[in-house]
Amino acid sequence: MAEPEIEVEPDSAKPLSPSDTAWINFGTQTIVNSISSIEDFSKSMIGWDSGLFTAYFVLLKFLSIASLSLVAPSPTSQGSSASTVNPIFGLQATQGVANYYYFIPALLLVLSIACFVFAYVPHRGELVLISQKSIVDFRQAAFNRKYWFMIAGTIILGASLLVMMYLFLSILLYQPPSA
Repeated sequence: MAEPEIEVEPDSAKPLSPSDTAWINFGTQTIVNSISSIEDFSKSMIGWDSGLFTAYFVLLKFLSIASLSLVAPSPTSQGSSASTVNPIFGLQATQGVANYYYFIPALLLVLSIACFVFAYVPHRGELVLISQKSIVDFRQAAFNRKYWFMIAGTIILGASLLVMMYLFLSILLYQPPSA
């Protein structure tokens, strides 16, 4: 695709206005600082995710999750009953099969942390400093990789928060069957 020709008449150029200069400076700073903004966001989200990971297990302990039977009881411990209903998702747990639903948010948090780490680490690639095309391609590849890992980490973090809320509400609203 050919670039359009721009016709410039001699002596038609006028100096930039202060607002035009400000917009050009803003655009320059946006381009220059975009990768460092992604890295700063990812660095802070690694800390938030790590703290949330710890807080999740503390909240599970606070809600007495141990009393909700993570593993179905054996037939000898409760008469002839070989299964129990888990309050989460209302699923039937058979003997010896653990209900690992409580670990889904933790797994999602670990995946989110991994995405933010990949968004934070330096970009590897070949960069030729005397070639403008090489510099532009390197910057664009670094920006795209970091941006999409940051987006993936944020989406996974959101999914983890939604699953956590569902699990906590299910635990809080669970009423054991009357004997």
